[in-house]
Amino acid sequence: MTYALIAATIVLHACICLLAADFLAGVVHWAEDTWLRPGISPLLDKWVVLPNLEHHQRPGGIHYWGHCGTPPRAIALLQRLGVLQPAAHHALHHKRPYGVRYCTTTTFLNPVLDRIGFWRGLERIAERCGARVHRATPARGGY
Repeated sequence: MTYALIAATIVLHACICLLAADFLAGVVHWAEDTWLRPGISPLLDKWVVLPNLEHHQRPGGIHYWGHCGTPPRAIALLQRLGVLQPAAHHALHHKRPYGVRYCTTTTFLNPVLDRIGFWRGLERIAERCGARVHRATPARGGY
C-alpha cells in the first residue's frame, strides 16, 4: 500500500467518524429537545436538561463557536470548509418551530436530514410507538 493510499484511507475514516459522531449527537440533541424537561431526574437536570435549556435561552453560552460572529482564524477556516458550523447555519435551530438543524458540528448532515424530513419521521415513529412529542410547547418555554 502506498503512503498516498494510506493517507487517503485515514482521511476517509476520519470524515466518516466525524459524520457519524455528528449524526449521533444530532439524534441525542433531537431527543433532548423533544422530550426532556426539568424535574424528571436531578441527575438529568444537572447534566443534560438545564444545560440544554440554557443553550436554547442563551445560544452563545454553549458550543460558542457555532454562535460566534468572529471566531478565531483556525475555527473560521474550518467553518468555511464546512467541517465546523458557522453561526448562520445553526441559527435556524433557534427559530420556530425549533425542528431543524439538530446536528451541531458539521454543515453536511443538516441540509439532507432536514430536506428528507428525518426528524419529523423519527417523531412519527415515536408517536406510533405511543410516545408524545413535547417539542416547542408553551410548557417547555417555547423551545
